[in-house]
Amino acid sequence: VAGRAEISANGNVVVAQSGTGDWEIGYTYRATRWVRMGAGWSAAEDIGEGAAVAASADGQIIVGNGDGETWGATGGKGWVWVGDDKGGGAVTSLGDDARVTDISQSGSVIIGSRPEPCDPDQWCDYYPVPVFWAEEGGEWVVHDLPRVDGAEGYVIAVAEIESQPVILGQWLFFDSFTIRAAVWLQEESGAYGAPLMLETLGANPDSIAYAMDINREGVVLGWSELKPWGDGSSVVWSLKEALPFRINPGIGDAWYNPETDGQGFFINVWEDIQTMFVGWYTYGAGAADGSHYWMTAQGPYSDNVGQLEITLSEGGAFDSPQPAPQRAPDGTMTIEFKSCLEGTVSYDIPSIGRQGAIPIRRLTHDQVFYCESRSVPGGE
Repeated sequence: VAGRAEISANGNVVVAQSGTGDWEIGYTYRATRWVRMGAGWSAAEDIGEGAAVAASADGQIIVGNGDGETWGATGGKGWVWVGDDKGGGAVTSLGDDARVTDISQSGSVIIGSRPEPCDPDQWCDYYPVPVFWAEEGGEWVVHDLPRVDGAEGYVIAVAEIESQPVILGQWLFFDSFTIRAAVWLQEESGAYGAPLMLETLGANPDSIAYAMDINREGVVLGWSELKPWGDGSSVVWSLKEALPFRINPGIGDAWYNPETDGQGFFINVWEDIQTMFVGWYTYGAGAADGSHYWMTAQGPYSDNVGQLEITLSEGGAFDSPQPAPQRAPDGTMTIEFKSCLEGTVSYDIPSIGRQGAIPIRRLTHDQVFYCESRSVPGGE
């Protein structure tokens, strides 16, 4: 019996749950994966007990639940499998009561739930608490997601949008019997802020809005009613424009302005020290001055903006240590990135009396997928 199956974002790994048994004696589930090999696929590989739920983009991190298709607030036996460079891997338990739902493309964030006892005067014994796991010091550490008072929350999917893992979920409000789709946005510290409720059809706060899935472009698929207990429709929400871009190591590349071919920037990012370095290749300031200018800039960055100090290097000789080049501070540079593909360099260079702004784009797209799927600082 084959159950739920998922394919990794790069298309090279399929994970699923395989089951044996029947409805009378029950089913035994095993997590299984297949790896693309040329034009075909490998034989089915057993990677552990239970059901494989999702995989990272490269298929090297797989998550699942030990109890297969588990229902209710308790149980689940969530686990994570991490591949090694020899083609194998190892399973780590996320907790007997943990239930896993999804994993981000880079594998930096796992989402799911844990049970918490209900108040004695409530009709339930346990209710699910939405959580996420992040790797910290070589271990997967669980964190509660911020809750909404008087509501029961569920996480559905996670997608990395402009390098930010965005968690999709929904909340059931007991007092009004309404359901609202919501997202959690990750802050620069790696924690998540309060859930952001998605608007219903007609912007009626008493209407129902279900969330179903989210993609890397920030498009959320769902369903909503026009008014309480009225006609409904499939809907989409777009989150990308509302999410600020954050600089990450995937920015590192050659950038240029197509209007000034032959000039450009080499940009490097060191995430552990939040520092950016830029090599600027350009020419002299005057129309008759065709000499090459070699400028560098370095400084800190935050969110999508780098604030750098420019250094001018001159006076050296080709492939020779002598005479030694002279280096001197020569103004400031601000780089603001709109996305992994576009940015703007603003500069102020006192020595030539020039200020201005240059629109830049990547010279090649080799690092775009890495940039877009990269987690916020601290992830891998």
